[in-house]
Amino acid sequence: MSSWHYTKDGQAVGPIPFESLRQLVASGELPDGTLVWTQGMPNWLPPSEVPGLSNPNTPISAESDAAPPTSENPYAAPSSAANLAVDPSTSELEDIAPGSEPLRIDMLISKSWDVFKRNIGIIFGFGIIYTIIIIASSIAINSVFPGSGGTIDIGLGEAYALQQNESITAQILNGIISLFLSLGAIRFGLNLVNGHDASIPDLFSQGRLLIRSILATILVYIMLAIVAIPGAAVIYASFNMGSSGEPNIAIAVLGVILALIPTIFIGVRMTFVQYCLVDRDRATIDAISDSWALTKDNVMRVILLFIVQALLVIGGMLALIVGVFIALPVIYLSSIVAYLFLRHGWRAAAIN
Repeated sequence: MSSWHYTKDGQAVGPIPFESLRQLVASGELPDGTLVWTQGMPNWLPPSEVPGLSNPNTPISAESDAAPPTSENPYAAPSSAANLAVDPSTSELEDIAPGSEPLRIDMLISKSWDVFKRNIGIIFGFGIIYTIIIIASSIAINSVFPGSGGTIDIGLGEAYALQQNESITAQILNGIISLFLSLGAIRFGLNLVNGHDASIPDLFSQGRLLIRSILATILVYIMLAIVAIPGAAVIYASFNMGSSGEPNIAIAVLGVILALIPTIFIGVRMTFVQYCLVDRDRATIDAISDSWALTKDNVMRVILLFIVQALLVIGGMLALIVGVFIALPVIYLSSIVAYLFLRHGWRAAAIN
């Protein structure tokens, strides 16, 4: 009787007899996206591609189940339980067809938590240095390029002080520094999740990508502005349709919807532009195209990931604020794992 393994929650389960696996498949107990493997198979496969499992209610011969492991029979029983799965840290994962695997939020969070637990020291050290640099650079830039305040007269003899705002120059410089550090943070996260050497200097390792990153960011903002124009026009028109200078509420709400939906859609499709730059050294346009392709058929799942990440922050704040220091690294890692999942499939989110 051959011994087989199957995936569950990102981990290999087994060994179990082939007939037991057939029963699981026939009963529908295995979730979508389940893969199976036995020694001799070069890769994990969905049950639908394995003889005897593609139609589990059809009887099969004993020979096809328990044939000895030979090069002619890749589905033979394993001689040991070693090498149950592909280890992403020691082998290069192949890219999957965009949209061919649904993003598994449970696997992303589980993988992120596992990586966090195993690397908690360096992650906290990295986060502290990142935060110090952001705060220190912001203070220095704003002191050199201070903003302007002033007062505003609202009539009736009342004047209110305007809040001191950041100057345009300071905003641009702070944005560039933040972008530079975010590229390094992506490299650090990719190294962690992939099982490669990750270190604090990763934070400063992606300077050569900065120009491409700035151009990509500008193009993405232009795209977001363009798709929001129809909704903004409707909102503007609503003020002309109302009375006494008040907007027509129904038309204004329609305008907000017309502005938000395409903006959110484009924003989600562009989520992984910077990741594509860092991971694949893409040109600016290629990174945008790559992010668009990666998120194919997974837009709603990426939005769900954002919702889960927001809930983690809220939960961390409710846990006497201390939980935020756990939630934020897990959220950061979950975005890295999500990118790798969309790039390589479930294997990238499997817990080693």
